[in-house]
Amino acid sequence: MQKRRVPYDLVSIGDATVDVFLKLHDATVHCTLNRRACLLCFRYADKIPVEAVTRVPAAGNAANNAVGSARLGLSVAMVTTLGSDEAGRGIAAELRKNGVAMPYVIFDRRRGTNYSTVLSFQGERTILIYHEPRTYRLPVLAPSFRVYLTSMGKGWERIVPPLLRYLQTSGASLAFNPGTHQLRGKPSALLSLLKRTDVLLVNREEAATILKRSPSVTPRTLLSGLHALGPATVVITDGPAGSYALRDGDAWSMPPYPLPAVERTGAGDAYSTGFLAALSYGTDIADALRWGAANAGSVIQKIGPQAGLLTRSGIQGLLRRYPRLVPKPLP
Repeated sequence: MQKRRVPYDLVSIGDATVDVFLKLHDATVHCTLNRRACLLCFRYADKIPVEAVTRVPAAGNAANNAVGSARLGLSVAMVTTLGSDEAGRGIAAELRKNGVAMPYVIFDRRRGTNYSTVLSFQGERTILIYHEPRTYRLPVLAPSFRVYLTSMGKGWERIVPPLLRYLQTSGASLAFNPGTHQLRGKPSALLSLLKRTDVLLVNREEAATILKRSPSVTPRTLLSGLHALGPATVVITDGPAGSYALRDGDAWSMPPYPLPAVERTGAGDAYSTGFLAALSYGTDIADALRWGAANAGSVIQKIGPQAGLLTRSGIQGLLRRYPRLVPKPLP
């Protein structure tokens, strides 16, 4: 790892939620011919039996990243706002138990804690997300090596000016994994962050949304279009098809690990976490792609976004198990 001169290797910024996973058995999926647009269907006004229920007390993109990064040996703090309620205190306790530093956690005495219901069916998931209204503010942050900004609710734009000032004065690197409201909010806020982003991590559909292009265009087109907006490194995940990356004009394609998928929630967060941790340990992009794919491959074998998150030795073990699974140049 790079010699630490700052209190934290990573500060993860974003909302935290309580996730409840419902494993469904009685449902159907209807897709278009290219299978990129699919609908999860069950009978309207019917009682739908649930096969299993799993509760994750501290989830959400930022929490998944913070817990996963701490598990990989990084010094991590999280910036989030929780409800001043039982669920919020439970999230704080769970983060603390997993080694995440808590000096930047804010408790909202007027609003409750965010909540998500995850419908799990045949290895895929549909997420119903409720964000409590927040008045976001960025606390005064100590210097850190990297900031990871991800999903927040409406009004997230308020933190952009102070965050940009912090990045300028501290010299911290910015990794950006935009959530729904960040993709659909004020374009000026999104673009100002992209110009300052060192590592952009999105899935294929999110990449197309930012560029206002069809997801069916080539990965190289999406990578180049996003790179032109400012990010030095662009990473695109593409589910079972694998992932792609672009840096310094060179592009790579990384296949997924051939591991059985039980449930895919948190795969993207696990990938981002593994990729960024590898960079923190001084690896090159090719190895970072392998770390990301390994962490994601482990997570999809469990229910929920954190049960399968790997330690550093766990990732290295998976890399040794599949030594020939390496990135290839992308045309």
